Amino acid sequence: MTNGNNRLAQFIDAPGGITAEAARERAEARLGRLRERSDVTVSECIERIGAALSACEQPTPELREEMYRMAYGVANLAGTFDRPALGQAAYSLCALLDDCDVRNHWDRVGVHVHHDALRMLQSRTLTPPAVERLLAGLDAVRKRCRS
Repeated sequence: MTNGNNRLAQFIDAPGGITAEAARERAEARLGRLRERSDVTVSECIERIGAALSACEQPTPELREEMYRMAYGVANLAGTFDRPALGQAAYSLCALLDDCDVRNHWDRVGVHVHHDALRMLQSRTLTPPAVERLLAGLDAVRKRCRS
């Protein structure tokens, strides 16, 4: 029994409530539903990046900003739901878009490569060695853009 003078202790000792195991199970179920919604949102973001790429040869600053926001959203959700490779690819796209702005040079091929990589990683069909090669390739694309 806990100290009866402490309100928190009284609350903890009060009858009712749920066990820690039941609370964990509920939290896992809710997290599963959030993960499913996150996957849908990630796919939508990747589709919007593709649509922006298809819209024109040389995107406007607003369209580039839209691609950046979508990539950043993918990176955030990937980090939240333990998808490090997807997050790394999305952050790489953000960095590439930043590099393009700084150099005032649009790297359409590099952005397409990143978009394709995001699609492949979202599919979850790549083996770990293939994921490593893909991420190394994205680094090479970014380095090429900087030179």
